[in-house]
Amino acid sequence: MKRPSLAVVIPARQEAQRLPLLLADLQQAPLGLETELIVVDSSADPGTADVAQLAGAQVIRCAANRGLQLQVGIAASTSPWLLLLHADCRLPARWGASVEQAMGQAPAAWYFDFQVAAAGIWTAALALGFHNLGILGRLLLEGAESCSGAAEDALHGQGVGARVALLYGRFSALARSYLAYGAYRSDVILRETVVVGLMAGTGLGTQLQESLSSFAWDQIALLLVAYAALTLVGEDLSDRARRRLL
Repeated sequence: MKRPSLAVVIPARQEAQRLPLLLADLQQAPLGLETELIVVDSSADPGTADVAQLAGAQVIRCAANRGLQLQVGIAASTSPWLLLLHADCRLPARWGASVEQAMGQAPAAWYFDFQVAAAGIWTAALALGFHNLGILGRLLLEGAESCSGAAEDALHGQGVGARVALLYGRFSALARSYLAYGAYRSDVILRETVVVGLMAGTGLGTQLQESLSSFAWDQIALLLVAYAALTLVGEDLSDRARRRLL
């Protein structure tokens, strides 16, 4: 039996949903590239292992520790070259050509520009911005509709233009309460960044997700302290702004 030239080692934990995407990418390997696929699973349920076995992978059970899982997977491999991947990453269309090119060089450690499929910081910022802009816009519209139009009519009667009359006659009465609510929404946005990150977006939540998946308890503690500090500072600034405005 021909010895595989490349071992793909994937540490995984509760990845039954995302692992199939990576396994599908690995199926696109060049015909001449003999690979062995090793998934080191630390999941509590059999879903991840079942997915890996359906793809023809060798599944090894291991304790939940990313470094230990890699060590176990590497020890079980028989190939001279190793490709170490996260279970939630994706490979570009021509990944096999890049790997073959690297294998044609002298033995060394290589890394490739494989990126986790996640929204960038600008995408997340725009999503949060439009979401909160819609809330603030709806609030302003409802406030303007419920506000008395007497001041606006009085300005119209004095010959003031329609736009200026609307701004000073109707919106000026809402300005302080509206800005106070805007300060509150800024505090809400700070909390939402963590949720967006945990949902595979970006920001502080992404860092927390990566630390949790790696069981890096010191980083998790530091991130929680940072989040608590940011939340307290944000609440304090928001409260001060609202007291000044109301």
